[in-house]
Amino acid sequence: QKEHEEHLRVVLETLRQEKLYAKFSKCEFWLQQVTFLGHVITQAVIEVDPSKVAAVQNWSTPKSPSEVRSFLGLANYYRRFIEGFSKIALPLSLLTRKSVKFKWTDRCESSFQELKKRLTSAPLVPTGEKPIGFKWVYKIKTNSDGSIERYKARLVVKGYSQEYGIDYEETFALVAHLTTVRCLLAVAAVHRWSLLQLDVKNAFLHGALSEEVYMTPPPGFLYSGKVFRLRRTLYGLKQAPRAWYATFSSALFQFCFTMSDHDSALFLWRSSSGIIVFLLYVDDTIITGDDVSGIFDLQNYLRQHFEMKSLGRLRYFLGLEIYDSSDGFYLSQAKYASDLLARAGLTDCQTASTPLDYDIRLTPLDGSLLEDPTLYRQLVGSLIYLTVTWPDIAHVVHIVSQFMATPRTTHHSAVLHILRYVKGTLLHGLHFSA
Repeated sequence: QKEHEEHLRVVLETLRQEKLYAKFSKCEFWLQQVTFLGHVITQAVIEVDPSKVAAVQNWSTPKSPSEVRSFLGLANYYRRFIEGFSKIALPLSLLTRKSVKFKWTDRCESSFQELKKRLTSAPLVPTGEKPIGFKWVYKIKTNSDGSIERYKARLVVKGYSQEYGIDYEETFALVAHLTTVRCLLAVAAVHRWSLLQLDVKNAFLHGALSEEVYMTPPPGFLYSGKVFRLRRTLYGLKQAPRAWYATFSSALFQFCFTMSDHDSALFLWRSSSGIIVFLLYVDDTIITGDDVSGIFDLQNYLRQHFEMKSLGRLRYFLGLEIYDSSDGFYLSQAKYASDLLARAGLTDCQTASTPLDYDIRLTPLDGSLLEDPTLYRQLVGSLIYLTVTWPDIAHVVHIVSQFMATPRTTHHSAVLHILRYVKGTLLHGLHFSA
């Protein structure tokens, strides 16, 4: 009430300063709700004016393009309440074109009825907030050998519709450097430590959400006409990775871990009985060290805070295959490289003995421009990641990456030559020995 009185004072003072006059008999103050421009506004929510809902319910089937335009005009005004408005209204929108003969089809009727249904069951939107939509994402998760581990379905919110300063602030999230991963494997090999891996189920759902974010409910839920306020992060939210990192690192700090000075995703725990090293890359983890009992206690501690399971010895991490050898670890990207060759259409290609011919000199002007540089950029980006275990291609990959903006046919040929070299060295990798 005090805030309302302050707003009222400012408005009245502004009217007096500008010498504007309001008729007192037509003024109303301290109202619990206001009907304004087709909306009913309360302190908590904004909803469609019930009189407009009744008009929509009683709207008869359009008989001409002008009647379709009238209906779409009303529907478009309330499109913020309708998820996927443009797609639903498309059959009706096509009828309004001058070059299209008016013909009411089953698709038009379905679109008409769906818009009426959506408008008459529009969600209650909190005042000043805009609910975001969602979509289902289906994915096949594979093992390191390419076999299917499981099928996954995930509800993902459309984070691209979030607005900075309103429903998100910071988005930067720390992840481990791949150099740190290789260093950790080297240290573990020297000390003959075992490498263990934990899997956090639906990691991002554990992240605490400080901003007010609202989501339209998925179809089939019994909460028609309402929106959900998210208390935890969902996949797709811009701040989800950052919130997850903050939540998980806080749990590690409570276990008395300290953060490495060189990598903020590397955590260390020391005691008289030994050391534990914990590496975090989003929701992928590596645990190693010489304190076996401490590692066991850590796993039990983390299970109390998160839904997670032990995957045993580290076998597959970020597309890297890790194999135990008699004196250390062998790091390979054979599966990743095979998938890359298949994408480039070089599965059965002739191999090359060197990453690039010694007499090749690439310049920005040689050859003709590629009509579509998308594949070139994808291949070069994948090759950059492949240098994690193929250091002998690092120099030539650096060269071809200089032409990402305007790649030409000669640059594309050089990339294919690098891939043929990768084909011939498919089983090569890094060996970390004691």
